[in-house]
Amino acid sequence: LLWLLPITLAVVVASRTGSDPQAWDRRTARTIHGWSRGWVHDLGTFLSKVGESRYALLLLGSTYAGSRWCGNERLERSASLSAEALLNTSIYVGLIKNSTRRTRPVNGGTGEFFVSDPPPGQSNRSFPSGHATGVFAVAAVFAHEFRDSRWVPWVAYGSAGLIALSRVSLGRHFPTDIVAGAVLGDSIGRMVSHRSASHTAGLDPMWAKPPD
Repeated sequence: LLWLLPITLAVVVASRTGSDPQAWDRRTARTIHGWSRGWVHDLGTFLSKVGESRYALLLLGSTYAGSRWCGNERLERSASLSAEALLNTSIYVGLIKNSTRRTRPVNGGTGEFFVSDPPPGQSNRSFPSGHATGVFAVAAVFAHEFRDSRWVPWVAYGSAGLIALSRVSLGRHFPTDIVAGAVLGDSIGRMVSHRSASHTAGLDPMWAKPPD
C-alpha cells in the first residue's frame, strides 16, 4: 500500500490546478509543452506511439515469440509477465479515469476533476496517464526479472520515463497524471513479478531469488 502515498500527494497537488492558472501542475505542463518543437515534437510523437497499449502488446508478443523460438526462457518469461501487467493496468486506469474525470490540458483544459460533460474538443480522461501506468508496469517487470543486470533496470525505467514525459510535451497530460500513473504502474509490475516468483519458488529457483 506504499503506492497510495505518492498518488495521494499527486491528487492534492492536482486538485489546485483547475482554480489556479499559475499552479505548479499547469505551469510545468506549459513549460514542457513549450519545448515540443521540431525534432523534439517528432521524438515525443514517436515515443507516445510506442507507449500505446496496442503497440506495446504487439512488441511484447513479438518478443515472446522470438525468445520462445530462440529458447531464451528468461526473456520469454519477462515478456509474458509484462503483457499480464500491462493488461492489469488497463483495468485500474479505466476505473480511476472514470471516477476522477479530469480534463486534459489540450484545447484549453484546466485539469479540473469530476467534469462529466467537458466542452467540445476537450477530454475528461487525464488522470492518471494510461501510457505512464503501462510503460512503468512493463519496466518494473523487466527490472525485477533482470535485477542481476546493471543496465536493464536503467534502460527499462529510463525508457518508461521518456515515454511518460512525451505525453506532457504533447499536451496530453499534466505532470501529476504522469506521477500517479508511474507509481501505480510500478506497483502493478512489481506485484505481478513477485506473485509469479512466489508461485514458482521450488520449481525454478532462477526466478525465486536473485543470482548470487
